Amino acid sequence: MSTPDARHLKACRPCSKAKVRCDPGPTDACQSPYSSDVGRLEKKLDNVTSLLTASQRYIESIGGSNASPFSATDHSLVIPPVLDEDVEKMLADFNERITKFLPFVVRSPRIGLDDLRTIKPFLNLVIPAVVCQDGSAQVAHSIKARDYWMEHMLANGEHSLDLLQGFLAYLGWTQTMVPAPRATMINNYLHILEAQVINLDFHRENKLCTPGTVFSYLRVFKYDERMRNSRTLEELRAYLGCYYVVNMLSLCLGEKEPMEYTTYTDDCCRRIQEAAECETDQYLLQLVRIAHMGEKIYRAVQYHEKDTPTGLAPKAMAIRWLQKEIQQLKDSYSGEFTQSRTSPN
Repeated sequence: MSTPDARHLKACRPCSKAKVRCDPGPTDACQSPYSSDVGRLEKKLDNVTSLLTASQRYIESIGGSNASPFSATDHSLVIPPVLDEDVEKMLADFNERITKFLPFVVRSPRIGLDDLRTIKPFLNLVIPAVVCQDGSAQVAHSIKARDYWMEHMLANGEHSLDLLQGFLAYLGWTQTMVPAPRATMINNYLHILEAQVINLDFHRENKLCTPGTVFSYLRVFKYDERMRNSRTLEELRAYLGCYYVVNMLSLCLGEKEPMEYTTYTDDCCRRIQEAAECETDQYLLQLVRIAHMGEKIYRAVQYHEKDTPTGLAPKAMAIRWLQKEIQQLKDSYSGEFTQSRTSPN
């Protein structure tokens, strides 16, 4: 029987506590890259600090006057008067052309110009910034949209479907942003976007779908059906759009954890597919599958970097499994494409 002194711990105490892989060096000291982890955390804190600072400056700027904090630099950019018929053309162009690229902001049922101004004022500002053909006018519309979301989302802390949809279109069509955003700013925008989903209480539905929680027992008595079915298809599209945009951008930037694909996310996809209300819904579901695949790859790599003992076998198995899933995803898309090409109009 081996004595306690003869036993060799697999990890040092800090690594064991943090549940990360211990990397012993030539001596007994651990060589784990704690400094790089601390650096990443400090960078995230700096991003949050800059976001809060910008919000505070905006609040101070509108405290004493109605002038925009950007008026000093954007004074020369004046939005020319737009006729109703031109706005109608922009709205039609957005519905027919842009929603093919932004299927998560499709409005159902489609509303007219007057209702758009009153029900969705932010989206009404973003649409001209996306589809306007005149360069200077497009910049002016973009700045006006930027002023609006900074006031309502940062200064006032508001949340609504209009703000969620408008900000999705604002982020999804990044060339409308003035000036062009840096990677750190886009990362901050992702936090704001995800906060809209949290404040709109979509995470309540996530709890209802999580087995073993108190909320999940509501399903036994059918109390959850009214709450879950009260979400419109328009809201579900916006939620799925947030999942797609946050995950794809966070995976590219490497600054933020992706959103988690939950049972509720799967339920949203099922409801969208069963309703088959819009032609772009199928494309939206394909985008969500791609984002889900990216999330799986991210979590598999993170898991094998931090939580598994040294060895190539588990990582190789995970890679083969992911390759198989990617191929299945490709095959499903090719089958859907062939079916859409052969189906009669």
